[in-house]
Amino acid sequence: MDVESSSSTAGDSPQRVVRGRPRGTGRGRYSSTRARGSATAPRGRRGRGGRTAEGRDAVLQLTRERSDVAKRHVQTLNLEQCQDILVQIATQSASVILDIMEQSNPSPEQPQPMPGVPAWCTCSRCRDMPTEEEKVCCGRSPEHCTTLLPDFHVLCLDEAVLALARLYREDVLALPADDNFNRANRHSAYRQYVLWTYGKLGAGQRKVIPSCVVWKIRTKYPEPTGQYVGFLPGRLA
Repeated sequence: MDVESSSSTAGDSPQRVVRGRPRGTGRGRYSSTRARGSATAPRGRRGRGGRTAEGRDAVLQLTRERSDVAKRHVQTLNLEQCQDILVQIATQSASVILDIMEQSNPSPEQPQPMPGVPAWCTCSRCRDMPTEEEKVCCGRSPEHCTTLLPDFHVLCLDEAVLALARLYREDVLALPADDNFNRANRHSAYRQYVLWTYGKLGAGQRKVIPSCVVWKIRTKYPEPTGQYVGFLPGRLA
């Protein structure tokens, strides 16, 4: 009697309470089971790893086919057509032509040793430096000095590459442009060499640039006064 009175007071009849509980409970169990089944079953059928392998094989096959087509096309060209294509490649990517020239000429012209080459230099292109810390050579033989590599000329000496590197740095760090053209190119070339050789350095980490590289950059972009800052532990210039 007391139970019925409590139910009536709550505004619910005994029949509604009995009907509501099984229906809600059953619906929850069924929905949860179906959701788990729909989430797990398709993943097993998809086999994402298999699709990735198939896609990789398709890309490799397409690359081989494109290479074969290009080779067949080149074999049909005359000398003038080949020269035109090489000029276009050199315009878009000079490093490709320089690499091909390097491979086709395994015995490049021997560089003439500079007078007064310091004893710690092995590439014959270094100059004496003002501090012991700066007396560093690239460590290569004279015919393979870093300053002779095609990539070095493109990444560290090319005016267009250095200009783009300066613009990117000025935009990211919100730095003002350097009005001194040669000085701006020298500093940009130093940063390019460090990035090319060592990757991005953390705060406070500095690398000494080989003397041969430093003087190659200075020769391309000289300071009229002949006075250079040199290596400082806290900066790259």
